[in-house]
Amino acid sequence: WGRLFLCLIGEELSIYGVVIVIILTIALTYILNKIDWSLVMSEVHNYGFLKFIKDLIREPRKYLRK
Repeated sequence: WGRLFLCLIGEELSIYGVVIVIILTIALTYILNKIDWSLVMSEVHNYGFLKFIKDLIREPRKYLRK
């Protein structure tokens, strides 16, 4: 992860870079916590991964916790 961000931001890690990384991390954590993982796992188990991806693209809200 560190190398990827260094490539994106450039060699010198600016304050902006650090802030962007922190915001992305918080956003990702928030999104991952909102996902209803038991529903995701049962869908993948029942219908397969490709169908799950198609459903996710078509209707992402279905997989969020109420």
